[in-house]
Amino acid sequence: MQDNFLELPGATAICASLQSNDYITWLDLSRNRIGLRCGDVFSRLLQENRTITHLDLSGNQLGDNAGAQIIEALNDNHSLTAVNLSDNELGEKSAKALGTLLYHSENLLSLDFSWNNLRGEGGKAIGPGLRDNHALTSLNLSYNALDSAAGAAIGESLTANTSLVSLNLRRNKICGAAAAAALAQAVSTNLSLKTLDLSDNPLTLAEATLIASAVCQLTRSLHVDMEHVTVNWAEVQGVPGWYACGVAIVGLRLISCTSSSSLYLF
Repeated sequence: MQDNFLELPGATAICASLQSNDYITWLDLSRNRIGLRCGDVFSRLLQENRTITHLDLSGNQLGDNAGAQIIEALNDNHSLTAVNLSDNELGEKSAKALGTLLYHSENLLSLDFSWNNLRGEGGKAIGPGLRDNHALTSLNLSYNALDSAAGAAIGESLTANTSLVSLNLRRNKICGAAAAAALAQAVSTNLSLKTLDLSDNPLTLAEATLIASAVCQLTRSLHVDMEHVTVNWAEVQGVPGWYACGVAIVGLRLISCTSSSSLYLF
């Protein structure tokens, strides 16, 4: 039911009909201009319905207050495994609710929170919940203006997290020594992560090189995307000799000779 301009009245009618429904498992209401006043509507649905496993509310201009209300209601829902709240102008209030949800959730496997406004404080609020979560396997936080403090908090959480397989941090504002060190440590110690997207972040040459070095020392498979990030291969240990040419190189795909890990830099 995506792209149907349902707005709030249409969404309200659909949610009311689904409260006692016991066979529909996938609900896609993306890009329907549902707006800011839908918190109560979806909270009731999430509290009553026990069969929906996939919920897509992306692109509905929900705003931070309604977003937080919906996320809080997810604490009482144990059937949903995948939720998409991308492109909804969600901010710090929603991020704090998400941090609490991640701490308690045992059923949510996939979460798309991209194209929102989490920024620094919002990203930091997610960290503790992500650290203690043992169910989520896929998290998309791309295009959220996450800053260096948020990057450090998320990186630190990954050193303890044991379930996450894919993390997308593309096109944020992650940089700084603390964030780079935390992400490099996460790369080195996290055993579940298989894909990490750090592309289009303003990492300095030294910061990016630190993370690349951590990848190249691995003996397990890990794909790290660092598109539009420059790495000084001369300072990276464990790469084929012909990469270590003493200059910063961008535009290469590197497959480490010491492991099956890979770096993509375009």
